[in-house]
Amino acid sequence: MEYSISEHPLKLREFGRNIQSMVEYAKTIEDKEMRTRIAHEIIRIMGNLNPSLRENPDYKQKLWDAIHVIGDYSLDIESPFPVPLRPEEEAPKERMGYFRLKPRYRQYGVNVQLMIEKALEMEDGEFKSAYLNLIANTMKQFLRNMDRETTPESVIAEHMRDLSKGRLVVSGEDLTINKAPVNYHNNNGKSNRNKNNNRRGSKNNNKNYGRGRKNGRRK
Repeated sequence: MEYSISEHPLKLREFGRNIQSMVEYAKTIEDKEMRTRIAHEIIRIMGNLNPSLRENPDYKQKLWDAIHVIGDYSLDIESPFPVPLRPEEEAPKERMGYFRLKPRYRQYGVNVQLMIEKALEMEDGEFKSAYLNLIANTMKQFLRNMDRETTPESVIAEHMRDLSKGRLVVSGEDLTINKAPVNYHNNNGKSNRNKNNNRRGSKNNNKNYGRGRKNGRRK
């Protein structure tokens, strides 16, 4: 037994063989106006078969593009949208370039390397010194994330000189690095505990006050 799939493979599987047969039949009609009317009816059926396409703002154009693809781009009809190009006719897309800079110190990543390259372009002055301190604090934070709390400023300054290939002259005395990060969680937790304790204390005072009034009435 022979199947039609062996002779006519599906162009778009999501629309099935019946839609493809309808499009092939529309191509055999000589009257262009009649072909266009049948194409509109096929589009309506295609929309009913795939209601999820209606969630897209340009779903109608997608359906018309699909009917041209199914018709092998040779369906001569009055389409409300331009006929899509064949894949071989489309202009080749430019390949996206990848950033291939390999950091010398993996613990700092690429961003620190880019920050140092930016610092090398700056003129000496207060703004550059502040930017170098920002880089040093960023590097220190990365080291803290690796549980390296005891890294001195001199080591970070040496790493900065190494990352800049000796072009960035800086010492540990020139850097102002925060000794410990601010732990907002503990501060908030402490303040919340104080609030809860104050609330419990006010509730207990209200209860004691109510008991005292009740006892006074009994007397």
